[in-house]
Amino acid sequence: MSGSITRDRKNADTFKKAMAEIEKHCVKIGFFEDSHYDKAPVAYIAAIQEFGYAAGNIPSRSFMRTTQKEKQSHWSALAQKAFVACSKGRISAEDVYDRLGMDAQKAVFKKIKSIKAPALAEGTIKARKRAKANGGKGATAGISKPLIDTGIMLAAVSYEVSSPAVDST
Repeated sequence: MSGSITRDRKNADTFKKAMAEIEKHCVKIGFFEDSHYDKAPVAYIAAIQEFGYAAGNIPSRSFMRTTQKEKQSHWSALAQKAFVACSKGRISAEDVYDRLGMDAQKAVFKKIKSIKAPALAEGTIKARKRAKANGGKGATAGISKPLIDTGIMLAAVSYEVSSPAVDST
């Protein structure tokens, strides 16, 4: 009997250590400071597309919130499996968040590519055609495809694993 108690204590200690390491990390998904269009951060343009901008007649084309809602249970299950693997010493805490980040990055990328509505305004389509005719970049996925013109936003979807901010209060 004492052997099983020792083993259980060892497993409990391994689990506590793994959970302590997991709590030292977090994963962030989105658009980071180093991603820019010519004159604006990608995160700024992505936020306008995500939430819309009524004053500019830009409708919401949600890709972050909808992906999060659609994938929440999948990510919970993935995290649970990864946490178990970490608690058994098979992967590191950073690996847990790398797996989640890669999966989320891929899901947001796919969501951006899948959005077809609301359709682009006729003026936007004409502007894309003019830019393309003048040798400009863009419209590689189709003149009328929402969210994808130059591909910069799509390519900028990323994730990073870091330590969570420490609350100083």
